[in-house]
Amino acid sequence: LKPVSAPTRAFTTSSPLSIARKYIPRPTPSKYTRRPPPYLRKPDETIPPYPYPNDIYKPANSGLYGGQRVRFGNNRGKIFKTKTNRIWKPNAQWKRIYSVALGQFIRLHITTKVMRTVDKSGGLDRYLLGETPARIRELGPYGWLLRMRVMRTEWGMDFLRTERKRLGVP
Repeated sequence: LKPVSAPTRAFTTSSPLSIARKYIPRPTPSKYTRRPPPYLRKPDETIPPYPYPNDIYKPANSGLYGGQRVRFGNNRGKIFKTKTNRIWKPNAQWKRIYSVALGQFIRLHITTKVMRTVDKSGGLDRYLLGETPARIRELGPYGWLLRMRVMRTEWGMDFLRTERKRLGVP
């Protein structure tokens, strides 16, 4: 009698891709890749950090969303009243809005709700310089950077001076 050797397995549970995976470098960005505007490319250490956390809806970090985010609900069937899950995304548009303080057009992702609020405020600069905590919370990190940039212009300083006089603040 010959000794019986241990049987070898004819299959494995790990995929061959995970065993032989190699580092695949990412392609270099082309000239058509979307880059942030020049005034947001390098961080400015003099700008204070955005005071509110914004971890709920990430696209709102790169535009003016007014605190809006994805909402959830159900579609209801007509006959059997069946429910299927669905979502509503914010109605965000790419728009070019003129900033009087900066003297240039700013191309940004903005929701239609914020567009109406900008019109009611009297322009993008006045919307950004709103001082209530609710306004600052709805600006988001991108709006916060634009606000700081507008505040440092001559127009922004004059606007804040007149607001202080109007409110009687020294």
